[in-house]
Amino acid sequence: MGFCFVNNVAVAAAHAHLEHGIDRVVIIDIDLHHGNGTQEIAWRINSAANAAVNRRRARSSSPRKEGSPSKGKAPERDLSIMYASLHDIFSYPCEDGDPALVQAASINLSGGHSQYIANVHLESWSEEAEFHEKLYHKYRDGLLGAAVNFCEKTAIEEDESARTLVILSAGFDASEHESAGMSRHRRNVPSSFYHRFARDVVKFANQQAAGKVLAVLEGGYSDRALCSGTLATLIGLTEAPRFLEKTFLIEEGDEKRWWDEANLAKLEKACKIGRGGKLGGVGVGAEGGEEGWLRRTVELFQRIAGGEELEGAVKKEKEPDKPPQKTMQLRERRPRGNTDETPQGTPSISRLASVKAPGNKSTKLTGNPFVASLPPTVTIPKPPLPTTVEKANLTTGPAAAPLPDPTVAQPKIKFIWKEGGIGGAPRG
Repeated sequence: MGFCFVNNVAVAAAHAHLEHGIDRVVIIDIDLHHGNGTQEIAWRINSAANAAVNRRRARSSSPRKEGSPSKGKAPERDLSIMYASLHDIFSYPCEDGDPALVQAASINLSGGHSQYIANVHLESWSEEAEFHEKLYHKYRDGLLGAAVNFCEKTAIEEDESARTLVILSAGFDASEHESAGMSRHRRNVPSSFYHRFARDVVKFANQQAAGKVLAVLEGGYSDRALCSGTLATLIGLTEAPRFLEKTFLIEEGDEKRWWDEANLAKLEKACKIGRGGKLGGVGVGAEGGEEGWLRRTVELFQRIAGGEELEGAVKKEKEPDKPPQKTMQLRERRPRGNTDETPQGTPSISRLASVKAPGNKSTKLTGNPFVASLPPTVTIPKPPLPTTVEKANLTTGPAAAPLPDPTVAQPKIKFIWKEGGIGGAPRG
């Protein structure tokens, strides 16, 4: 189930269905780990939708049902989710070889009992060109090919794009730049995969979902993996349509330079946090120079962080100074034993001891001011103790037995232990 308390993509799918009329959601998960939690939630939702459809069919075909269904009424639409995952079968949660988890991460269904599940396993590669030639098409067809099949089988009307949403679970822990511990099974993808696959996701969304794509950040545990994967994915999602048919790995293209290792190293150096928690801007060239993109990136990060900008950067208009806000501080409370200070809202005794008399003259009260107006205390004598005869008269019923005289010797009680219990012989 991963390490998340809330499944963001599942919440997004439910919200889109309840608030925006979406009833078909395609979730494409490219995180290194199998999203067994997302798959289970999708399974439950599809199972509930299938049961609802069967109940409606049973009601409509029942001979006891009076009348016929109204013509022209739109059919009830339940949420249907297709889940497709590209992951490493040797990593968590399948690393220990648990049969149930391995089976769940390998299942593929195309409509059986209204379940649409596609699981594709990552494979090892050595060269980037080899990856795109031998593996990329397998991954793309396994995920997006299954998604096309889902859209075709669940279509009720001719055009369902308005009611369809594509969600990309964009995890970057399968990046080639991920830490060695996370990539210990050596099944990952190059950064160019995220760029290329994002373009294919947009193409699929344009055909099946009127271009609606929601990307949600998932895994990623090193700065370089997150930086390169995010750059490649965002560029792929936002490229102009005329670039979508472009041959990939084209040398004269500009897209690869953004996640080139040399540029990543420059970016990491320039954005390193220095003393005082500010971006250092190390290695940033002159404005408009060859490294102008690096300077612009650092300026944006500095604005986000609220730090000082580089010399020569575009200055923001200074906001007018706001008047200082008044701050109130509670006084330190002293122990209750000191009568000079009392809790807030309660007048102290020392204040009440000085009251104003008629004619605006202050009169000092002595003693306790709270009882100053009470009459003087009247001493009431205590009643005499009753005598022995009076005590006897207070008892009711038969007279109590007299107490034993302590000066007279009382008979002693002797305990005899016997062998074998009560009926045995006395012990010596």
